[in-house]
Amino acid sequence: MKGSIDLLNLDTEKSFIKTECSSYGFQALTNDVAEVKALLGNRVVIEEATLEDIMFYAKGTKHQNV
Repeated sequence: MKGSIDLLNLDTEKSFIKTECSSYGFQALTNDVAEVKALLGNRVVIEEATLEDIMFYAKGTKHQNV
């Protein structure tokens, strides 16, 4: 999922397993798309994660459940 950095706050970040930010916005991985849709609606682009995406994000989440 992708969106503008100004959408990130303590409440929205709880919905993400891992978030990466850049000057263009953020990319994140979630395991609860319905919750993110309820919070952010059409303000984010939701794409199905590829195996490569999951492996990239999982690499940085050793202490979290993926």
